[in-house]
Amino acid sequence: MTKRKTVLEREIEALSRVNKFIGSISNLHRLLDLIMKESKRIMKAEASSLMLYDPKSKKLFFEVALGKKGKKVKKIRLKVGQGIAGTAAKMDKVLNIPDVTKDPHFYKEADSRSGFKTKSILTVPLKRKGKLLGVLEVLNKKNGRPFDKQDVRLIQIIAGQAAVAIENAQLYLANLRAERLAAVGQTITSLSHYIKNLLTGIEMGKETVHLGLEDREQETFATGWRMVDKNMEKVSNLVLNMLNYSKPRKPLYQLANLNEIVKQVVASQEEHAKRENARLLTNLDHHLDRVLIDTSGIERVLLNLVGNSLDALKGRGGKVEITTHLEKKKKLFRIIVSDTGCGIPKEQIKEIFNFFYSTKGSKGTGIGLAVTEKIVKEQKGKIKVTSEVGKGTTFTITLPWH
Repeated sequence: MTKRKTVLEREIEALSRVNKFIGSISNLHRLLDLIMKESKRIMKAEASSLMLYDPKSKKLFFEVALGKKGKKVKKIRLKVGQGIAGTAAKMDKVLNIPDVTKDPHFYKEADSRSGFKTKSILTVPLKRKGKLLGVLEVLNKKNGRPFDKQDVRLIQIIAGQAAVAIENAQLYLANLRAERLAAVGQTITSLSHYIKNLLTGIEMGKETVHLGLEDREQETFATGWRMVDKNMEKVSNLVLNMLNYSKPRKPLYQLANLNEIVKQVVASQEEHAKRENARLLTNLDHHLDRVLIDTSGIERVLLNLVGNSLDALKGRGGKVEITTHLEKKKKLFRIIVSDTGCGIPKEQIKEIFNFFYSTKGSKGTGIGLAVTEKIVKEQKGKIKVTSEVGKGTTFTITLPWH
C-alpha cells in the first residue's frame, strides 16, 4: 500500500507542476524546457530531451535537450523511423529500451557527437488528434536500473500535457500570423489559448479524481477536485465578464450593506489566497452598512480586482487589503483594493483598461479590468490606479453616495 501511495504522489506532483507551468507561461520554448526539467527530475534520469516534428521536412529536431551534453545534439535531425525516437514516432508507441546496445534502432551518432553515453532510453511520441507533434524521451536512470512500468505511466501523463501545450501554442501562433484575421477571429484567438489552458487544468483534475476513486485515496480525490473547482471558477468568471462587457447595462440600484459584499468576496477568494500564500485584509467603514448600489456590479468589480491582486503576488506571499471609506460632505464613498505584488510598469498603466490587454500572458484574458471600468462608469463613478514595480498596486474606486 505504501509503495502504491508513493506512485500516486509522484503522479499527482507531476500533474500539478506541469499544470502550473502550462497555466502561467506563454513562451513555448520556456514552457517545454520546464516540462523537460520536471520530467528529468521526477524520472530521476541523467538526461531528457524533446524533439518536435517538422511536417515540411518530415524530420524530428531537438527543441529541448537537457543534460551535460545537451547542447551538442541540437543540430541533429532524425527522419521518422530513424533511431529509437524516430521509431517510436513511426510505430506510435512507447518504447522502453533497458539496454540500447542490444537495440538495432539505436542512433549512435548522437552519442558520438555529444560524448554522452546512452545506456537506457524511455521514449514516447507526442500526438494530438492523430497528428504527430514530436517525441519526448528520458535517458539513463540515475540508480543504474532500467525504467519501469511506473516510469512509463508517468512519462505518458507528462507527454500528454506537453502535447496539449504544443498544440495550443502552434494554433495560437498560426492564428496570430494571419494578416487578415477578422475582428471576430481576433476575439476567438485571444480567448482560445486561455480557455484551452482552463480545459487542460480540468482534464488533469479529472484524471487525479479518477486516481483517487480507483485507489480509494481521499486526499488524491480532494486534490483533483480542487483543481477542477479552481478552473471551473475561472470559466464562470470569464463568461460573466464577457456578458457584462458585451452589452450596455443600466445599474440595478438597491439598498445594501457594502461591507457585507466585501466580506462575501473575501470569503470566496480565501482558497485563491492560500494558493498565493497571501493574507486577505479588510478595513471597513461602518457608515457604509446601508448604501444605494448595484450589488451584482460591485461584486463583479471586487472579484476582478481582488483576483488580479492575488495573481500579482505570484505565490511569493504578501497581502491584499480592501478598504471602504465614506466622505459624507462630498457625498461619495471609496473602495480601495491594494496589494504588495509585482506592480505594473508605468508604460502599461495607460493600457490596462483596454479590452484584451493583459499583463499576465496566457494566464489572463485582458477582459477583467475592461469590465471593471465599464461597471464603475455605468454607476457614475471613477477608477484610478497607482503602482510601483516591485512594491504593489492600488485601485481606487470613487462612487456617488446616496
